[in-house]
Amino acid sequence: MKKYFSIILFLLTILTNLIGQDTPTVNLKGVKPTTDSAKAKTGITRAVIIGISDYQNEKIPDLQYADKDALAFKDYLQSQAGGNLPETNIKLLTNENATMGKMAMALEWLMEVSEKGDKAIIYFSGHGDVEKKTAMQHGFLLTHDSPANVYMAGAFPIFYLQSIIATLSGKAVQTTMITDACRAGKLAGNSANGTQVTNNALAQQFANEVKILSCQPNEFSVEGEQWGQGRGCFSYHLINGLKGLADKNGDAIVSLKEIERYLEDKVAEEVAPQQQNPFTIGNKTAILAKVDATVLASLKAEQEFNTPQFAAISSKGATSIEKLATKHKVWINQFLQHLEKKELLQPKKACAEYFYNKIIMTPELQRFHTQMTRGYAAALIDEGQQYINQMLAGDGQLIDAFAYTRSKNVDLFPMYLNKAARLLTEKHYLYKQLKQKAYFFQGVALKNQLLREKKTNRKAKKLVKAAFKAYQKALALDSTAAYVHLALAKAYGDQGDFTKSINHIDKAIYYAPQWALAKATKGIILTQQGKTEEALSAFENALQKDSSQVYIYQWLAKTNRELGNLKGAKKWNQLQINQIEHSKTSKEYPSYYNGLLAIAYSEIGAYEKAMPLFHQAIKESKQKDAVLLQAQAVNYYWLKDYTTAKMAIQKALNIVENAPSLTLLAMIDLELAEYKGVKKAVKKALKKNNQFALAYMVKGDLYAKQEKWKATEQYYLKAYGLAPKNKQYWFKLINFYEAQQVSEAKLYDFYQNVAAKNEGNQALIKTFALTFQRLGYKEKAKKLLRKAFLSN
Repeated sequence: MKKYFSIILFLLTILTNLIGQDTPTVNLKGVKPTTDSAKAKTGITRAVIIGISDYQNEKIPDLQYADKDALAFKDYLQSQAGGNLPETNIKLLTNENATMGKMAMALEWLMEVSEKGDKAIIYFSGHGDVEKKTAMQHGFLLTHDSPANVYMAGAFPIFYLQSIIATLSGKAVQTTMITDACRAGKLAGNSANGTQVTNNALAQQFANEVKILSCQPNEFSVEGEQWGQGRGCFSYHLINGLKGLADKNGDAIVSLKEIERYLEDKVAEEVAPQQQNPFTIGNKTAILAKVDATVLASLKAEQEFNTPQFAAISSKGATSIEKLATKHKVWINQFLQHLEKKELLQPKKACAEYFYNKIIMTPELQRFHTQMTRGYAAALIDEGQQYINQMLAGDGQLIDAFAYTRSKNVDLFPMYLNKAARLLTEKHYLYKQLKQKAYFFQGVALKNQLLREKKTNRKAKKLVKAAFKAYQKALALDSTAAYVHLALAKAYGDQGDFTKSINHIDKAIYYAPQWALAKATKGIILTQQGKTEEALSAFENALQKDSSQVYIYQWLAKTNRELGNLKGAKKWNQLQINQIEHSKTSKEYPSYYNGLLAIAYSEIGAYEKAMPLFHQAIKESKQKDAVLLQAQAVNYYWLKDYTTAKMAIQKALNIVENAPSLTLLAMIDLELAEYKGVKKAVKKALKKNNQFALAYMVKGDLYAKQEKWKATEQYYLKAYGLAPKNKQYWFKLINFYEAQQVSEAKLYDFYQNVAAKNEGNQALIKTFALTFQRLGYKEKAKKLLRKAFLSN
């Protein structure tokens, strides 16, 4: 017997009672059935049934039998015992078909077609969770394409379900909710008791509805092979109970009270010693099903041999188009083919949009309009969701500054989502979320325009302003959207407004506490501020959340290097290399890993080995990845090929100018003795970031070349002051003071300053001791060597 920490979240069901000519109906409000079945009003029963065992994101643990439970429930509804529900009245979504978009559209269908006196069935079998336990977060249903941690960005909120049920209830549509709410598994909200909180929310959130839940909020639901050759224990006994095994008083009717008692007895007994106690909420006299004597007799016979059987699962039917005119059949088939190929808005006359408009403008095809509209909206929603999922999974190159390198359609996403919003109209419960995501992608697209080609300052400022405006509009629609806060944090960081940047990144982390990329981005922003030690802590925290993200290893290596810990930098680079090399055999090995591998090899000194990887990665990025070009320039710099290094860094600067790339240009020009270029590049670098220590050091190097010693010392001290733990800055000053043969007192004062800021660094003491010895200050040299020896 396997346990799963998850939720078969809503089985919103109308389990019908047989009234009249063997046609089952449901009395959800506890109304007594009429004694004259011929006069009983029978509404139409419809069902949306969702079951997800296979999740797209590998960090959401798969289930075994959630999809089988959904199929079995559908089969029950279509059987004589369940009311012979016709195929056309059921929307079945399992596994890869149960996406956020398709689920939303199936529920939209249910709300739209249900009328007064009808019955609605919504069945969801899968995971449920919360990211963190707060008053605002009541839980989420995890669809096939949900992200693993930032649920608000792509899972199905329970408050959407509330809106759906309220709409159905407002139309006097009878509704029952059945949830198998807590299957076990490692989810983002485990630390906040996510599945239990979600189950509790389901139990409390919907008033005046009949509800059947698989277990108490503090329990877990069980599934295993011993039930129906692989089912959930709750689902298996629920269907058997409705078929008549729960009819304790033998009146051929199964009430809510009877199904509760039956499930309590059977489930609790069979999952022992684990605790699982199903319960119900609502009018206990509500009739759920009327028992068919033949079906019950057969079931009892099967139970004697412990071999329960279920009717074969039939596939979902599709609306026939055979009788349509030839051209109309072509339009519909072309529309569906373009949906399948994800050709939604382009090319202009060979995409889903083109044929959708033809269908909608044709009166003869009116009966297909709603069906085509829902399918189109689902496809538009799902495309944008895939991008967000990649970003939330931690792909650093899918957030703003690198998005264009592998997401060529990102500019289309605002159009996709706005189109979906228009199709659904402002009254739809998803409208606000779709508009919010559309604004987010609009901001990303605008930022990407800055990266594709160099803009004039005026044009660049205009694009940045427009991007900020788009992000702010997105946030106004959903202040809890972590990915929007992250985008704003990066945007403010790029502008040097670190107060606002940190404010937004902290909000991103608050709303998505398990999102490793958010924590790593805080490290990047702290690095921009010169807060290197705090940045190191942020990166280490990010790695604890997700050790598979290769970017974090690179950032850890870079931060250690900036702190002067070259040994630590080499360790993290090597770990990154190991991670990437290990994944090379995987079918999902992304091409951009070649660039990361090139950078890592370059940083451990394997310059020749890095070179072909740089060429390959830069070619794949179509020479548009500024980070790769800058790293390649560094590689050429260390190979002392300064001319080629300058060509590479100039290509990077044509894409984007920042303090590191401008400083590298200055370093190259210094080696080429182009001193005017050095001065100009350093000035621009410090204008971009006046806290960038390396720029001050290069400026000091320039004055050293010109033998302007006072200015040299001034800028070396400035660099050291910004990064006192980075060996290259205090070591540069030691060398400078030794060359200048400064006094023993001045050198010792400097030593004390450096030692105080680098406590415990024994190599530092030895370095200063040797400097004192070379300058002839033997007593101080002996004193420091003795101190180093005693410390060891």
